[in-house]
Amino acid sequence: MIKKAICEICKEVEHKYRCPQCRIVYCSLACYKTHKEDCSKKEEPLEENKVTDITDKPETTFPEFTLNDEESEDRVSIEQLETLEKSDELKEMLCNPHLRHMMTSLVHSENPSAQLEKAMQEPIFTEFADTCLSIIDNKTDTS
Repeated sequence: MIKKAICEICKEVEHKYRCPQCRIVYCSLACYKTHKEDCSKKEEPLEENKVTDITDKPETTFPEFTLNDEESEDRVSIEQLETLEKSDELKEMLCNPHLRHMMTSLVHSENPSAQLEKAMQEPIFTEFADTCLSIIDNKTDTS
């Protein structure tokens, strides 16, 4: 049986996130805020990555995101992400303001699992997800 890692702040709940600066694991925004005040690597704050909007709107900034070190069967490789990035079909789909709003809400959600479940009820989002999976599966099949 695999033992789940517990939040290092509250020590009560399974962790979902990892601090991008010191790599400590935590479970929620409240625990992150508590940790942020005492983070041991404060001397170098994170630079924000700028993401240019496809429709040439002003730039949107997102904080740097670091994946956990643990392996996951749901994680896609860098090569697969690059394939998605080059897809004209996905770029066209992302021109839809409703889909873009849903994606932004997911990124900024305090409960991404619940937000994703809600998004999967929307046909435009499921079509986007299916297209992503199709592109990844096709790339995997030809490798």
